[in-house]
Amino acid sequence: MVHKYFIGGLPSEASHDDLRREFGQYGEITEAFVMMRDGTSRRFGFVTFVQRPSEKLLSGEAQVLGKPVAVKRAVSQDDIDPASTVGGKKKKWMEKNACRRASSRLLKKRPGEPFL
Repeated sequence: MVHKYFIGGLPSEASHDDLRREFGQYGEITEAFVMMRDGTSRRFGFVTFVQRPSEKLLSGEAQVLGKPVAVKRAVSQDDIDPASTVGGKKKKWMEKNACRRASSRLLKKRPGEPFL
């Protein structure tokens, strides 16, 4: 079984070695990498452990280079329910942004204009 975790909110200067160093305390690591585009960090990465890591990993206390990061179990693209996505994006994300746009329009309503 693969024990792969998504690490989000990385400092832009974080490297593969930083991930290995910081997350090695939770268990033996087989792979650690920071996602890059055109030589620049995309500010997230993945860490894979040999065995299930310590429960402390998901406690919200993980840090890289002294900055807190988000840690979640990685999910394979094959495991994502297609019914929960719209055009490759999560429905919740779409709904949340639709609500924001509607709220924004209401806040910009001119006097005398009906609420729609």
